[in-house]
Amino acid sequence: MYESFMRRCGKSLSSIFAVFCVLVAVSSVFAQTTGNLQGVVKDQTGAVVAGAAVKVTNTETGIVRETTTNEDGLYRVVNLLPGSAYQVEVTATGFSNRIVENVAVRLATENSVDVELGVQGASGEVTVTGEAPLINSTQNQLSTSYSQKQLTQLPYNGGSIDNLALLTPGVLTPGDADFTNGVGISANGNRGRSNNFQLDGQDNNDNSVAGPSLTITNTQAICDYQVTTNNPSAEFGRNAGAQVNAVTCPGTNNFHGSLFEYFSNNRLNARNNIEKQAGTAYRFLANNGFSQLEGLANRGGQNIFSNNRLGGSLGGPIKKNRAFFFATFQADIQNGEADTSNLGSGGLTFTPQSVQIARSLGFPGAISILGNTNVGGGPAFANVPGTFYVVPATEDSNGDGV
Repeated sequence: MYESFMRRCGKSLSSIFAVFCVLVAVSSVFAQTTGNLQGVVKDQTGAVVAGAAVKVTNTETGIVRETTTNEDGLYRVVNLLPGSAYQVEVTATGFSNRIVENVAVRLATENSVDVELGVQGASGEVTVTGEAPLINSTQNQLSTSYSQKQLTQLPYNGGSIDNLALLTPGVLTPGDADFTNGVGISANGNRGRSNNFQLDGQDNNDNSVAGPSLTITNTQAICDYQVTTNNPSAEFGRNAGAQVNAVTCPGTNNFHGSLFEYFSNNRLNARNNIEKQAGTAYRFLANNGFSQLEGLANRGGQNIFSNNRLGGSLGGPIKKNRAFFFATFQADIQNGEADTSNLGSGGLTFTPQSVQIARSLGFPGAISILGNTNVGGGPAFANVPGTFYVVPATEDSNGDGV
């Protein structure tokens, strides 16, 4: 009987512990994908107003949260979805109603909106427009948030949206960027592997190398993007570097959509120094008996390419104020050609026929065995298929001008 009782107690404790862990995990996820709103309600003399009713409305989704101020006039509403269209309405006996519109709630941030009530008069209601404070007086974490408008309009070098992190003060590309998945970032001198990436509150770290496991290139899919570089809140952890937090877009009460296309090609881009150098080499060779290089010479060594990134998004209500949908699509279409040249590097590719050409031109080492890549001061040969190319005149070792 005692043993059976202990087994039942053990199962109950296990169940309680499991539920506790789930609640803690859910709470942590909410904290990492939402923001909080707080403030103090005062009258015109600066005295706090206790017992005032505070209603916070997300005007995009119609979701309403209500609370009252405590004895210190403080109100606080937690776990609000990030957005910039909140409305705060404050009512209290003997005072005019106060409505603050266009209040922004930033991701994983204690957002502050203080409200001043006037004595009830003829108007009965005062409406003002909220402005984000210049200094966050409720948190000591150092973070930068990017709204969807900024995500879609700020310039960055394509690819992952994590390129935007490089616009954050104190963030730059580390020296070990080659060992990262996506863009490499270093916050305040920390290693590139010391960052923590999260997507909708879930771990998004590539444990094999640095960077995110899932790389997002569609800026329409993300509504809030935050980079915390110092003193992150308690819900974050894992690494000492930057905390990179992204939240996907939800739907709203209004149908909205977008179409986009980004286009680039070689005609819109100037030649880089490598292409200019290759163009000079191709022109020299084309003018000295290698007519097959005339096409490369005519385009100045520039690679031909055409890149199209296009897509769109659509969101709206399934049931107003209750359920919403959001979908987005992106396609990358790339065309072009690139020439791989080792002109000027000392390594030349060859075919058996090109060995005979090299012999007839008198290159030293042309009679060496295949695979010899360092032959007595002459052009080197690599044991790979290809075409024999002659080095430009700047590397002419025997003075024959070839």
